[in-house]
Amino acid sequence: MSQDISKNMVFKERSVKGMSQDTSTNMVFKERSVKGMSQDISKNMVFKERSVKGMSQDTSTNMVFKERSVKGMSQDTSTNMVFKERSVKGMSQDISKNMVFKERSVKGMSQDTSTNMVFKERSVKGMSQDTSTNMVFKERSVKGMSQDISKNMVFKERSVKGMSQDTSTNMVFKERSVKGMSQDTSTNMVFKERSVKGMSQDTSTNMVFKERSVKGMSQDVSQNTTESCNK
Repeated sequence: MSQDISKNMVFKERSVKGMSQDTSTNMVFKERSVKGMSQDISKNMVFKERSVKGMSQDTSTNMVFKERSVKGMSQDTSTNMVFKERSVKGMSQDISKNMVFKERSVKGMSQDTSTNMVFKERSVKGMSQDTSTNMVFKERSVKGMSQDISKNMVFKERSVKGMSQDTSTNMVFKERSVKGMSQDTSTNMVFKERSVKGMSQDTSTNMVFKERSVKGMSQDVSQNTTESCNK
């Protein structure tokens, strides 16, 4: 793992039993069997996939990624991000930001005055509009892009041919075949998985998430945490 004094990002996949501790930002990616949770006083981002039974609590930002069976929701007063996939029956409510990730059958949209993030996968024909932050997650067939004046985060997976451009924060999530990279002057976060051939360059913060085979690690003292993967 690479070490950085500003941000400590730890990517784990199969069996994770111990967690790294960092005072600034602790991002922990877990996949299969997660039994313990890391605690951080600033931001606690926990990615869970299969069997999630306990939730970590943080006073600033609590991001919980759930996939299969989600029955309970974590509550946070600042930012509550809940990722659900299969069976979603209840929605969490938060007074500041309400981020609801839905996949299969999405018929209604939650409305929030601050930030409305709607994650759709299969057939997306309409886009929600929000004046502050519009995050639209699409997967299969993406033909149009939503435009937002503050932050435009577009998540694409299968066939990505065009990139949206935003002056503040451009986060583009790609998975399968990635050939071009979007460029942003503030923060460029690019998530790649399968075949990665080119890397995007950003002057402020370049966060590149790769999964399969990681052989080399980059070292940086400021905010550039890059885990190079070669499949």
